[in-house]
Amino acid sequence: ALSHDSCHGIPVTVTSYTQICAVAQEKCCLEAEEQETCNRGVATARSMAVCDAPTSIRGQCEQDGFKSCCDCCALGLKAYGLSLSCSMEILAGEPCNSAYSECCRTGPLTTQPGDTSKLMEMYKTESQRDPFTGPRCATSNVCDHTCTDTSTGIQCSCREGYALEDDSVTCSDINECVLATHSCVEGQICFNTLGSFTCQRLISCGTGYELTDRNTCDDIDECQLNIDNCGDKLNCINIRGSFRCVAKSCDAGYFTDAVGGCIDIDECRSGDYICPSGTHCRNTHGSYVCDCPDGYVLSSDQQSCEDIDECILGAHECADGETCVNTEGSFNCIQRPSLTCTAGYEISDDGESCIDVNECDRGTHTCSSGSTCINEEGSFRCQDPIICTPGTRPSSNQRSCIDIDECEDPLIHQCGEGARCVNVPGSFRCECNRGYRTTFQGSRTRCQDINECALAAGERCMYRCRNSPGSYSCVCPSGYNLERFDGTCTDIDECNTNQHNCSRSETCFNTRGGFKCVEITCPAHYARLSNRKRCVRQSCKAATNKRSCIRLPKQISHHNISVRNNAAPGTTLFRMSLAKGYPKDRYYFMLTKGNEDMLFRASKRRFKKRKSGIVYATRKLTGPKDYVVDLTLKLYRKRRWATFISRLYIFVSEF
Repeated sequence: ALSHDSCHGIPVTVTSYTQICAVAQEKCCLEAEEQETCNRGVATARSMAVCDAPTSIRGQCEQDGFKSCCDCCALGLKAYGLSLSCSMEILAGEPCNSAYSECCRTGPLTTQPGDTSKLMEMYKTESQRDPFTGPRCATSNVCDHTCTDTSTGIQCSCREGYALEDDSVTCSDINECVLATHSCVEGQICFNTLGSFTCQRLISCGTGYELTDRNTCDDIDECQLNIDNCGDKLNCINIRGSFRCVAKSCDAGYFTDAVGGCIDIDECRSGDYICPSGTHCRNTHGSYVCDCPDGYVLSSDQQSCEDIDECILGAHECADGETCVNTEGSFNCIQRPSLTCTAGYEISDDGESCIDVNECDRGTHTCSSGSTCINEEGSFRCQDPIICTPGTRPSSNQRSCIDIDECEDPLIHQCGEGARCVNVPGSFRCECNRGYRTTFQGSRTRCQDINECALAAGERCMYRCRNSPGSYSCVCPSGYNLERFDGTCTDIDECNTNQHNCSRSETCFNTRGGFKCVEITCPAHYARLSNRKRCVRQSCKAATNKRSCIRLPKQISHHNISVRNNAAPGTTLFRMSLAKGYPKDRYYFMLTKGNEDMLFRASKRRFKKRKSGIVYATRKLTGPKDYVVDLTLKLYRKRRWATFISRLYIFVSEF
């Protein structure tokens, strides 16, 4: 098809289906011409020429096809420079989409500069020559680059990108661009470097982009460089390859006009304001204020107008000789009348009033020597010295004598500790406080502390009385609490209040003023009850020696007995009663342990019609001292003897 000037009238060389073949042949010819025109447009875009159809392309359709493929290829090259996706389809159809995809995918086919090692060799200095080899290179090296010691002598060689000169010593750069030994492709220009070359693209980056040293296209930020045309009323926003002008966001009190400018809102004209009654609205930039009429100012709560006192503030315009008189919302200037003062007065500095003349201070009085000048309103008087009796003093006007309050100065009354001063006309007296009694030292009254502890009041204290100035207090020994009103001491139960330090295996026994930690252990064949103070003999059915087991006490109970110091003899310390009584019962109480000095005794007693035994002391108990005594009950009932032991822990306190 390309060998003919026109696709019309091409002879058909077949004999069969000539009409069909003629149509198909003409169609193929037209498509081939269209593809050839498109290829020429792509080639023009790659050569960075203007996408104008050459004169050799005739016909408007052919010229349009050429320009369409050239423009689509230029778009693909720009996408290649911006590293955009080549799969993005533009709405131009074929063959434009194919031209765009091909140019975007292949790009300018620029050969990048050589490896880093080659670039480094291009800039090596003479001191960075490759190491020489051989002894003759070490002593007589004349090579420009590399020296090699061979059997025939010294041989020089050059690094890659250089050529050895005719003198077999000097290395000179090879200009790959001139010799056409470079690898730059169509659309690139070759630049020679020492020992190598670089390929620079010829295609421009297009509007909104700039070519970098990396041979890539970077976006130009027109907003940052101030090369936009948005002006002062619009904000510039940078986008890839261009910029956009958007309207500014105006502050409160403004609205945005059609070109992005901020226009002040006149709230007063629009009625969009709130002002107190009596004020008027005044528009300001972005807001408004409420103004009061002349002569008024807005109150601190911003709710009303208050009058301005121009006279006090000095904001009036009254001349000298005039008096400013404030009025509601204004002021008046009144001419002052001439002022004449009577004797004993003079005109004030401001000329508005008459003030008293102090003849005493100025020395214009006529008082004789020994008299005191006393100034009075409009005059003065002479006061002769006044004589007052002891305990009084002259008044401030020297006309009378007034009482001296001696109680105000301790150095004068000297009543001392425990006394209070009572002022009386012309004198004073000292009265003793409660807890002191009056004594006399010469002519003076003194107060002496009463020792209540030596009197009947001190007998209220159960333990000890402590005297203090003007009073007394009762104290208790450690382990006791003082009852506030009656002076008695009550024991602190450390066991119940968990104030003891007994271990888990010990039992806490409260005593008068303290506590005792007792280790209670049950003998073999006994079990301790839950209260930890009673051991009960186990059943003798499984015992090896039943007779010996039956003879053991059925129960051993432990009891805490706290006794005060110097307890009187005969005082019952402990009572043990039979739960039930039978007529034929025989029983005995005896102290079987801990009564070696016979300090305690046991005897039978009836208590509430029950058979009982008591333990009491035969002598006075003096503390502090502890005793452990076993009270044994032997009971014969139903033809059997049974034994019960009560172990008594008797603690005699110190107090």
